[in-house]
Amino acid sequence: MAISINSVLPVLAAQEAGGVAHELVLQSGSVVNAKVLKVLSADLVRIAIAGLSVDVSTEVPLQQGQNLQLAVTQTKDGGVRLAM
Repeated sequence: MAISINSVLPVLAAQEAGGVAHELVLQSGSVVNAKVLKVLSADLVRIAIAGLSVDVSTEVPLQQGQNLQLAVTQTKDGGVRLAM
């Protein structure tokens, strides 16, 4: 099962106490932890990865509050795919 990242809105950086924003790097071959913040529709969810929020399309039903471990791979068109 996989979640394809198709960013609908810009990634929103959660700022730390000092006003410094996080930077997210999704490297192919890595595994990232994510949490479903909000279910926007049947195939669209907002997830948080490393303090950043991003809206992504999903191929599997997810629930708000669900914790995910996602394997990162590159797509042929230069995009990123996250697989559960």
